[in-house]
Amino acid sequence: MTRGMRRLACLLLAICACHKAAPAGADADALWDLAPEGTELGIVVTPHAMGMLTSALAAARTLVATPDFAPIKPQFDDLTGNVDTGLSTTQGFAVFVTKTGVVGALPIADRDKFVASKHGTRGSGDAADSINGTSCKPLHGTYMCASSDAMFARVGKASLRGKVTLAGARGDIELYAPGLDAFGGTGDLAAVAQLTPGQIELNVRWAGTPKGTFAELGSAAAPKVDPTGTSGFAALDVSPFLKDLPETPVVTGVTTTQLAKAMKGPIVATMPAGTTELQLRMPLADAAPVQALLDHCDELPLEPRGVPKDGTCRFALNVMSDLEVDAWIEKSELRIAAHKGTTPAGQPGALSAFGRQLAAGDWSVVFWGRGSMMANKDVTPMTGDIPPETAMMTHLMSLVSEVGVGAKLDGTGLRAQVLVRTVWASPQGDKLAEVSAVDVMHGGSAAAQLATPGSLFAIDFAAGQGGLMIPAALLGLGAGLIGPELLQLISPAVAPPGTDSFDPDSASPTP
Repeated sequence: MTRGMRRLACLLLAICACHKAAPAGADADALWDLAPEGTELGIVVTPHAMGMLTSALAAARTLVATPDFAPIKPQFDDLTGNVDTGLSTTQGFAVFVTKTGVVGALPIADRDKFVASKHGTRGSGDAADSINGTSCKPLHGTYMCASSDAMFARVGKASLRGKVTLAGARGDIELYAPGLDAFGGTGDLAAVAQLTPGQIELNVRWAGTPKGTFAELGSAAAPKVDPTGTSGFAALDVSPFLKDLPETPVVTGVTTTQLAKAMKGPIVATMPAGTTELQLRMPLADAAPVQALLDHCDELPLEPRGVPKDGTCRFALNVMSDLEVDAWIEKSELRIAAHKGTTPAGQPGALSAFGRQLAAGDWSVVFWGRGSMMANKDVTPMTGDIPPETAMMTHLMSLVSEVGVGAKLDGTGLRAQVLVRTVWASPQGDKLAEVSAVDVMHGGSAAAQLATPGSLFAIDFAAGQGGLMIPAALLGLGAGLIGPELLQLISPAVAPPGTDSFDPDSASPTP
């Protein structure tokens, strides 16, 4: 596991463990009123969110103390060892970035304790404290730190109150960036996160005009999905990605250009609830190149190798658990399923309100899934020892119960909705979080004993592992492509993988 992925695991732990719930609004506006003139990026965290994140940190520390998380415990402890020293859980937090400097409002309950924990120098009288080269002092009813003394005079001079409503909602954590260059154009970005017990829901809006390749991507529309009886689905149109591919041999007699012309683009994948019987459909403009690919699929760089037989290819997908599938052509469609010719009916009741909302929406790409990695009755259990990194990632994935993403890119910009729900959304969440990777991967029954009939987790458990396979596959692909860049966007202070410049004790207000 790379250093960046370890840090991402630490970040996910902090997000997954959130507890408590309350509305946001006026508290966020009071923080936005502190924005300095020239703000290019602002992030505010309401007092309610600070309380939730403090509870999340406590839960994450308990979790990381278990054997499964031994690979990241030293790094987690370094990152979080004294992060809450002297902090208040009843005040909010804000950070604002300008071209010439950064200023932040910190929720400090004990100024002396905080300065000492950061090895800083306490100012006397009205003088500012000095912490790692950063000036900090009480201002506007809060404790503020700035990259230069000149930044203090600019506090409160911007007019950002209410700007974040561009996202279409208010949140416990809010972000606003005016005039952000993205997708080949320039537009305002607003993102809000709503925190409820064990769950985070995001609403994002970038209001600009995509240009170049992104304008072409904006013309693609995900086909509608029938979510009846499903525990997971995905829909997207890949046709924009198939344009202008270099002419490259794929298998005997088939090139990338031929395949691109043969595929119409729209893809729909569903997972019947309670099964791992993946169902994928893609319409074809020309079946011949695709059939030739299936007939020679043993030439593809797959491990294990695909097995062609009677026009069908049998191969394995490594998605959370190994999943064997058949691929064949039927009525001018490429079909992929666990077994050719079968379309099992899924168990009712798995579709959540958020999943139903995504299925009914208008998106460029959409995927959703719910279930539990702990539901292992249909999965061949492992034998022998489990590698430490595998145990940690299995335990981490076992904490997730539902994931959904819907994104629409068009001529007006980007809008997106995201939901991540964890085991802590269930009353028995703390006990579920203790279920070890050994129990999950060796076929144990600890989670089954916690699936109280009628409970939220019981529905997740009944949905099985299958529903989470679709989002796991797509998120895994996305993490590999944009994970490091996304981590840097979230926290520029985090050093790129392979460097050691990150200082966990830094008091700089850089987000």
